[in-house]
Amino acid sequence: MNKKLLLSILLFSAFILSFTFNDKLVHNDAYIDTPTLQYTDRWLNQYWINYFVMYELVIVATTTICMNKWFFIFTQIFTIFTTQDIIFFLWVGYFPTEEWTWIWQYHIFGTWTTELQFITSILSLSVIVVFYVLFKKKNKQKNN
Repeated sequence: MNKKLLLSILLFSAFILSFTFNDKLVHNDAYIDTPTLQYTDRWLNQYWINYFVMYELVIVATTTICMNKWFFIFTQIFTIFTTQDIIFFLWVGYFPTEEWTWIWQYHIFGTWTTELQFITSILSLSVIVVFYVLFKKKNKQKNN
């Protein structure tokens, strides 16, 4: 693995951990431990828009460092299928037992659970790995 790709992976991972910590502060500390933050859709929508924009900026910046289209695809799929929520719940030590009403998939399908999120995250990331392997195999055969 080249150094620029490794640097991009480390920076993206650090960003995920940083934002996961931020989510823990907002969702656990402000809502649960010391309920000083009042939930409103308006506030949450602004938070999510900023969250998404920050993810995209980090993806563009880290992809610019390594110039690797597979890294770009992986990070986009990671973000689109909200795999970072799995990391958040691993961090806090529990998973929701009720519907994931805050997630975009819930608004499309009318239901979304921890099990569906795990399946979607694993399948979406697995598809990238399969396509990557097939692409590398095809290029190897083409070069021989």
